[in-house]
Amino acid sequence: MLLSIPCLVLAFPPKDISIFAPIALALYLGGSILFDNMFLAGVFGFVVLLATALGITGLPIATPGAVHVLLFLGCLGLAVGITGASACWAVKHRYQPFFAWLTVAFTGVFAEKLSSVILPVSLSVTQHNNPIALSVAGFAGSSGITLLIWLAASGIAFAFTARSKALTVLAALCTAVLLLPIANTAKDPGASVRVAAIQGRYTNDSYNVTMRLHGTGWFVAWPEHLMDSSNNTPVRAAVNMRSYVAYDYSEKVPAGKRYNAAGLVNPNGVHILRTRKEHPFMQEILKHRRGKAHPPVSVSGGFKVAIPICYDVLYPDTVRRLVNQGAGLLLVPNCDPDSPRFISQRMHRAIVQIRAAEFGVPIVWAEMHGLSAVIDRHGRILSQVSPGINAAATAVINPGKPSLYARTGNWLPYACIIFLVLWIRIAKKHISAQSP
Repeated sequence: MLLSIPCLVLAFPPKDISIFAPIALALYLGGSILFDNMFLAGVFGFVVLLATALGITGLPIATPGAVHVLLFLGCLGLAVGITGASACWAVKHRYQPFFAWLTVAFTGVFAEKLSSVILPVSLSVTQHNNPIALSVAGFAGSSGITLLIWLAASGIAFAFTARSKALTVLAALCTAVLLLPIANTAKDPGASVRVAAIQGRYTNDSYNVTMRLHGTGWFVAWPEHLMDSSNNTPVRAAVNMRSYVAYDYSEKVPAGKRYNAAGLVNPNGVHILRTRKEHPFMQEILKHRRGKAHPPVSVSGGFKVAIPICYDVLYPDTVRRLVNQGAGLLLVPNCDPDSPRFISQRMHRAIVQIRAAEFGVPIVWAEMHGLSAVIDRHGRILSQVSPGINAAATAVINPGKPSLYARTGNWLPYACIIFLVLWIRIAKKHISAQSP
């Protein structure tokens, strides 16, 4: 079981060797089955993910960004622990390997849905550069990727512990799907739009980088600067560049905490959208109240733009609402705290890639400290900026349209719950039929 920790470290950002995710979870499930103790399996699943977070960030946990990663993987550890306990439960109740395989896979999806009530983190992060996984996300969301990972992992675990040839074949097929060397070369019809994700430590840095863009007619996202609402620097940039500029500011209210807000300025210097952050996080909660993301607004080119702020783009329900309201482009001001090797930024951007693929919408992700990127509607990074410099990630994109997953909703976890209940009933009848 301990071998699952270094394997998960290799699977998560920054290593991003995606195939190690099902291998690591197979090692963990195999150990859980051999331990044959539901409580210990659950606890060890949580410990494995915490140890993975420490392996990624290093010791000591001295920065807020590292604490964020610890929280993310800690929540994911709850889901992994529940899934490991379900493997023990299936063995204890003498499930046939095939029944146990599906029981564990369905439980993995359901448990991840439960843990997302705390934070929307998913095992799909380990597959953010996998074209097959990103295609699955457009149909079944991040839960579809999670199901595929657990099908491979539990198949491997039960194939070895139960010495089942049939499960060996099924596990090999599921793993092969994750390994298929198929590149996504899809091209989307529609008007071409020039976009730029600005990376600048301070407001003036973002202004200067914007002014170095060539030509006019850009859609520009600035980082989460939380500038004073009276600062007209974004307006000057929009007018001088004849472009749209999305920026972040602190909105004062008559009494109490402020809003973390954002605005979109058109080429004439007019604000056409003002929005508020829905999901302030950790210490931000002490200074800012929860707001509501404004619906998308129409821009030149015949499409709509929305501005989810920072962690808002991590929450599927927020992104789904904006996309179903017509957003064809998301401009995202972002500022993750400092972290070793920019781990917080890498983890966050990986989730943003999954969101883009899930909902079929391109995302311009402007990060203050590093790794700003333009991500197309298939979750592919078209352009990015190296950490620690003031620069722009630029690309030509086509506005997105809602994916099947965006239109149908997060159906897979609920389907897994129904299948899990039915599957347990079928498995029990199968056991009863075989009993003397």
